[in-house]
Amino acid sequence: EEPEQFKACSFPYSGKLLVNAGPGAGKTKVLIMRAAHLIHHQGLKPEQVLILAFNRAVVHEIKVRIKQLFDGLGYGAYVRRLKVRTFHAFALEHWDVDDDFDINTIFQQFAQRCSADETFARQVSGGIKSILVDEFQDMDENRFKLLKAIQAASGAGLMVIGDDDQDVLRWNREDN
Repeated sequence: EEPEQFKACSFPYSGKLLVNAGPGAGKTKVLIMRAAHLIHHQGLKPEQVLILAFNRAVVHEIKVRIKQLFDGLGYGAYVRRLKVRTFHAFALEHWDVDDDFDINTIFQQFAQRCSADETFARQVSGGIKSILVDEFQDMDENRFKLLKAIQAASGAGLMVIGDDDQDVLRWNREDN
């Protein structure tokens, strides 16, 4: 890694870090290398690391790249224990829904409950010591509410990574 990338990867897991970098700067690589550093050098267990992304394609890309890296490091067995989720998938893991549901409504209710009920948020975040968020520039109010609640309830460190020049949802927040 470049020196700045290494600083982000090796930042203490309990801290809070915002990484803002432009296109092609290696943001996803830094996120993946940070996950490896948290496990290999900072002693976290894979299940104590939560990686959140905004869509399934990005989650898939992160999982593929983590598997390649971890296989190369001899950590192949850790890949399945690492939590790499979309925000919505994370919510669905912890929220009972019936067969006829609207994911956006469910997510909003889940985020609200986590924000209003610290005991529930602590239960949902159970054991997480580090949260990594990809494409942070796409954050909306409900995702931010959820992220803030689970980070506060767990006391986990937080690294968010993004590019504010690629903020595709800015139009949705400008009047708020």
